[in-house]
Amino acid sequence: MQIQGIGGELRLRLLHRTPSQRTSKPDLHIQCSAKTSLFLVEASNAWLEWPDVEAFIAELEALNRDLNGKVELYAMSPEDFNLTIENLDSKGHIGVSFTIGSRNHTDNGQFTSSVTGGFEVLPSEIEAVLMWFKATVADENTAQPFSRRPAFGRPLGRMLDRTDPPAVNYLLAELQTLEVELHHPGARCSRARLEQLLDPEFREVGRSGTSYDRETAINYLTSVEVHPAVASEDFEVVRLGQELALLTYRSAQVDQGGGLSNHTLRSSVWVRSANRWRLRYHQGTPAAQVW
Repeated sequence: MQIQGIGGELRLRLLHRTPSQRTSKPDLHIQCSAKTSLFLVEASNAWLEWPDVEAFIAELEALNRDLNGKVELYAMSPEDFNLTIENLDSKGHIGVSFTIGSRNHTDNGQFTSSVTGGFEVLPSEIEAVLMWFKATVADENTAQPFSRRPAFGRPLGRMLDRTDPPAVNYLLAELQTLEVELHHPGARCSRARLEQLLDPEFREVGRSGTSYDRETAINYLTSVEVHPAVASEDFEVVRLGQELALLTYRSAQVDQGGGLSNHTLRSSVWVRSANRWRLRYHQGTPAAQVW
């Protein structure tokens, strides 16, 4: 999982899960890396206990819903890793702060080193973190991986490759979050963020059959004052390669009365480069059936 923000990033990778001594749910062994404008920390490991992870998920759900409050997660050895995500002001700005540490053992004693940092993130990063933790602690033997549900009740996500459930569930969660961010309901799009999300070779074929290049798409999205609300569901992802994935789903525009229109089947090709997923190609096709 990568938390990307203004002036920094934090990456967590699941090494393995083991049954907790206090519950049948898993403790998590993770690898932590971070980069800010001032420093780089590579591959420090930490253990997270299930009760702490469970409480963190519950509190993070409330923060994701209300965009207000503060949540904290501490490793079994707090000096190894801790994470804080909090609302910074009344405008919904979100801050991420962390400490990553390691211990060096010698014949004469133990020496601890740690680095503390932080940066600001978009609110959408909260949901990406939440989905990763939920997918990571999900039961590997369940028939369906983690998915969330839209207001009108159908599952939003399904992962087709289950060779490594925590990893593939997170891929679905991560790409779904990035895709939905491009819908930008009720807000003008940021050019800087769009340039992060859209690959330099991005192309789109809209539901009208018209083809658009990256600059045309960015100019349009940044010029629209208020984007219509979009309902999207039935997300599925297929790996096309180590750094390439196909995301498919369906969407519709939502009017003020809750009615749906412009029912569309959508396909997006995401490519990972420079430690970031970017949208390379998108196509919208008018749906033969409405829902």
